[in-house]
Amino acid sequence: MRSNKLVHNARAFLNIFTIAIIFTMAGIDFELQAQESVYNSILKTGGLFEKKNLGVKLSTYKSKSLPFIKLLLNDKSYWNRISGIEAAKGFADAEVDEKILNMFRDDHMTTSETKQYIQDRYSKFESKFIELYRNEFDTRKKQDLLRLIMYPIPSKTQKMLKEEIEQKNEKNREIAFGVFTNNANKIKNINPYDSYIRNYLQDPTLRVLVIDYIQANGSKQDLPIFLEILDSEKSSFKEKSVALRALRDWASINEQRKYYEEILTENSPNDSLKYIVIQVLPYIKSEKIRTNLCELSQRNSSQEIRITAALALISYDNALNIPCLEKIAIEKIDPKPPANLGDAIIVIMTFGISGFKNARDEQVRRQNFTSNQTKIREHLNYLKKTLEE
Repeated sequence: MRSNKLVHNARAFLNIFTIAIIFTMAGIDFELQAQESVYNSILKTGGLFEKKNLGVKLSTYKSKSLPFIKLLLNDKSYWNRISGIEAAKGFADAEVDEKILNMFRDDHMTTSETKQYIQDRYSKFESKFIELYRNEFDTRKKQDLLRLIMYPIPSKTQKMLKEEIEQKNEKNREIAFGVFTNNANKIKNINPYDSYIRNYLQDPTLRVLVIDYIQANGSKQDLPIFLEILDSEKSSFKEKSVALRALRDWASINEQRKYYEEILTENSPNDSLKYIVIQVLPYIKSEKIRTNLCELSQRNSSQEIRITAALALISYDNALNIPCLEKIAIEKIDPKPPANLGDAIIVIMTFGISGFKNARDEQVRRQNFTSNQTKIREHLNYLKKTLEE
């Protein structure tokens, strides 16, 4: 009797175990079918938004979705590859990460997605990233890799960047150094890179990056650096342009007036700095500035400078400016954009002064000219009417 009962129990346990295995296998098969179903839906769906959402859904299966993610990352359609990147965000896999890092380097159709993926997980990419960077010989691709690095910069990456910067002949010095200055601009409190950046103030290749950083992150105590730049004949146009921003932010009104007058009276074949100072210090006035603006509005070879000087004269509300405005008020727009002011226009764009963001665009250039000329004509008519009264 006892042995029969044991046999019965053993058979019952075996039946339960068999049923459990069957259900488990069925569950695995069902889950596999579900993953495959999502994958097939991604292939069939036409819209990128829907494909990305399905990629997120595929990621919920974690590592079990890995075979399908690999298929997507190698798909001919870049929309499907983007869906694969979305799916990969749901878990960590070294092989997938390496694939996405290589996609950033070689697959220009998914650059923004792979860039964001890597930046969000840079710490785990660091060793592979450094290896890839050091083995890359294409300068452009190396520079693209450097642009991936964001704050906080891990120690191994800092070491690699500093090695690049210390090599005087390295083509990537400026971009490697820019990783420090660009990230430094985003740091709200104490900047751990400040001393390191300032040490390169006299480096001819990196100097503009350093003074740009100091202007954006320094204080009034740094003003002497910029006054020295403005006083030196050896300073480049870019250096003086940055120095004018520091002058605007930290110098006294008298200091601002002094340099404004000096720049306007400067005898230089390149008037780009005059164009910049008129834009940066529009609130500074003096009779010397007015007469020089008048001269520029009438006789300068660049129409862009003539009309900019004329606009600056409006705030003077002075009948003596009538002769200065009459010529520019009836001019026709120069058919060619101001090529000689290319660098100056780019500088103005970086200053955030409205109206110049799309100065190279022909339609916007014409619209700006018409709008500015209308303002000048209206003011000219006002001055003449005032004089008659």
